[in-house]
Amino acid sequence: MTKYVIINADDFGLSAGVNQGIIEAHEAGVISSASVITNMPGCKGALAYARRTPTFGVGLHVNLTDGRPLSPPHTVPSLVYPENGLFHSRYETWKSEDIERELQAQWQAFRSAGLKPTHIDSHTHIHLLYPAVFQAVAKLALREMVPIRYRPDQALLADSTIAIRSTDRLILDTYHEPDGTKRFYRYLQWLEDGTTEIMCHPGYVDEEMQRHTRWTKERELELHHLMHSDIRCVLQVYNIRLIHYGQLPESSTFHTPSLPLEAPPESSGIQPEEIPPSPLLAHPHTAPDDTRSPRSKPKRAIRKRKKSHTPKKRLGTRKRRFSSKKAM
Repeated sequence: MTKYVIINADDFGLSAGVNQGIIEAHEAGVISSASVITNMPGCKGALAYARRTPTFGVGLHVNLTDGRPLSPPHTVPSLVYPENGLFHSRYETWKSEDIERELQAQWQAFRSAGLKPTHIDSHTHIHLLYPAVFQAVAKLALREMVPIRYRPDQALLADSTIAIRSTDRLILDTYHEPDGTKRFYRYLQWLEDGTTEIMCHPGYVDEEMQRHTRWTKERELELHHLMHSDIRCVLQVYNIRLIHYGQLPESSTFHTPSLPLEAPPESSGIQPEEIPPSPLLAHPHTAPDDTRSPRSKPKRAIRKRKKSHTPKKRLGTRKRRFSSKKAM
């Protein structure tokens, strides 16, 4: 089986400095993908570069926590301060209809540039933290037929009814510390078969960036460590293919919610333990049209042997008795 890796830079479009760092990392062969934040000043520059560079996969970086919404603020009241229309980040007040409306506005802003996002993820990982955001992102991804960033070890699908397409694994880490390059190499060396996304945050500090995030100098250090690493050599030695979300193999992972059996109506008289197994939950090697219970087997035509009324001879018994009499 082949090893695939997506090295994705978040916050493309946050500022001109962040854009420059991400572009340099891509052209150096370090990153293959980025996520565009559509309500920030650098968005136009990010999308313009993406149009000129078809080898670079760009997705939608959903943002509900920084800046202004792209929807009219009065149409998403649970997301913003009423006095200034800025996002307030009080997730406990967010309403599903407002989340979905703003997600659609950000998707349309991306599409208006003549591009389709390769995938969907989110600023500050809100879709991995809050079920309402995850549900809205999953619905949008299903409607538009794109994959999303997802951590298989999280239980976000427990309350969902939507199957999502994603990578097999997700690595969320930072690389600004002195051992950043070593840790990045280690992730590649120990990469498992299948698909993996490695997230990063390269960029250059500028005034616009400083107005929107406290993660500033760390971006430059991370860019330095990534740019001074021989990623291409490591990928070649370990036979790893560098791809973006738009190049996921057809056999990529679909994470599906569990499908509990529905209880029968009370009037049916069937007890819960008597409910037949669902064909949807059949063994993966069972043919789709084979809805038989795993325990049931096809009946065979058995030829019954006729019983004989003649008593069976007990061979050797009489012989032993006669021999015993002679011995006396």
